[in-house]
Amino acid sequence: MGLILIILLAIGNAQAGSACTSVRIEAMAHIPVGNQADTNTCYAFAGAQLVDAWRFSHTDTGGDAKFEHQTSPLTAALDARASESGNDSIDSGRACEAVDAIRSAGSCDDREVPAGFKEKNTRPAIATLRAAYDNAHKFSKDAHMQAALVEEVETFLRDTAKVPATAIPGSHELEQLLIEPHPVPFLRAIIARGCTSEHRMMIKLPKCTTYRPTPVSSEKVLETIQRTLEQANPQPAAVRYCSQVLKAGRRFTGGVVEGKASKECRKHVSLVIGRRENKLKSGVTRCQLLIRNSWGVKSRKYSSDWDVEEGNIWVDSDSLIANAYGVSYLE
Repeated sequence: MGLILIILLAIGNAQAGSACTSVRIEAMAHIPVGNQADTNTCYAFAGAQLVDAWRFSHTDTGGDAKFEHQTSPLTAALDARASESGNDSIDSGRACEAVDAIRSAGSCDDREVPAGFKEKNTRPAIATLRAAYDNAHKFSKDAHMQAALVEEVETFLRDTAKVPATAIPGSHELEQLLIEPHPVPFLRAIIARGCTSEHRMMIKLPKCTTYRPTPVSSEKVLETIQRTLEQANPQPAAVRYCSQVLKAGRRFTGGVVEGKASKECRKHVSLVIGRRENKLKSGVTRCQLLIRNSWGVKSRKYSSDWDVEEGNIWVDSDSLIANAYGVSYLE
């Protein structure tokens, strides 16, 4: 029986090895690691980079090599939610939601979004603008309050967010924006003001598909990731999983139970951009997937179980897939 078990394990390892050839998506070298900071916009970072990876790897079939034009994830999130009148937040979502917004509205050049709205500045900037918006609606009949709120927003944009004077709406326009029926169009009009048609790129993107049934099949998630990596022109896949696997390493289990994300799962989205076979110090060989995360280049949140390459993380395939509950990709 012991001999049979050894043989079976050997066969399993051989199969794993044959399915774990080295792959690394070259286009990702032209796309910097993003930093969502304390926003819940991982879906938009993943979606924006799905688009840019496609652009940079399809230069002869609708893409381009304008590496200086990086798609703004924040604008993608605002574009996605601005069309949804019932949604008053850009928090949480699906990678394909961001991709579809980029397809419809165009890819906004990230250089057109002021630094005062990026990374660690995003959440406080949105909170400040949203507070002014809410007060404008609360005191809609108070002309003095409306004027004070317009001045407050102007001061914030000029002195705190450091927005160039030419990109700050005039007083009358701000007054009209503050009484927009829904908050996200208000936020977009200010934050993405520089994303005019000349700074947006319209792209004929393929369909973005999401696999996320309930219950989910771990095998299907892995199969989808493998297929995107192994096609003639490899592309990333946006995997939905529990972020604890990045922080706790191999010891984290229970993120997905019976095909469903558990209450303990801290839902997250990242791209899978590569694959390798890695021999550990213990002598065990594991198939690993390369994660492109959105916590910045210098994040120290990762487990010592994983090799970290400036925001890209090599994670055991089985650890990731055991805690994954969906995947999106461009067909």
